[in-house]
Amino acid sequence: MHRTLSRKVTEALREDERLCGEMIRASATGGFVFLRGAVTTYTRKLAAEQLAASIPGVQGVVNALVVEPEQITPDRKVAEYVRTALEAHADLRKETITVSVRNGEVTLNGNVLREEERSTAERVSLRLRGVRSVRNLIIVDRAAETTDQAIAHSIRRRLFRRHDLGKLSIQVSVNNDTVVLSGQVPDTTCREAAEEIARQSPVLHVRNEIEVTKR
Repeated sequence: MHRTLSRKVTEALREDERLCGEMIRASATGGFVFLRGAVTTYTRKLAAEQLAASIPGVQGVVNALVVEPEQITPDRKVAEYVRTALEAHADLRKETITVSVRNGEVTLNGNVLREEERSTAERVSLRLRGVRSVRNLIIVDRAAETTDQAIAHSIRRRLFRRHDLGKLSIQVSVNNDTVVLSGQVPDTTCREAAEEIARQSPVLHVRNEIEVTKR
């Protein structure tokens, strides 16, 4: 429950336009949410507290945010922020995107499978501290969508987005139109759900070698 509440608050803070670019961490214990990190104005500090308090299930907010007036962030740090944010996003193929920064302008290069990934990378980058603008040179390469590596990545991404499968040890490999699932899950429901996700991909066969640890 605590993790779910923390996730809800974190997502709300990340999506709120008033808090764009602020580095805020949220955790929850016993219905109380703790806000840590730094914001650039006292108004944003209050906005974060009010937003967290509005989330269903939150009984109270401990606002430990520090107000630090905005300063010029070194390009090296901006690039680090962008790479970390992209790495944390479940809907992106991080290994295909490169990041460079000059005078606060972020340049994104690489290839993705869908326009949605391209726009998501830009949107995520724009929200970060020190980012003045984003030059999005990412190419949508749909021709790569049917490669074994791309199919495997797509399956892993969908598994990760499922709340009951995302934290489990499930390995995915693809070879010659066959998906092989391996690893361990706690019950047959998870095993069958993983196989169902794999069968939604453009492959002919799915070999489910996942072990159920609890009978």
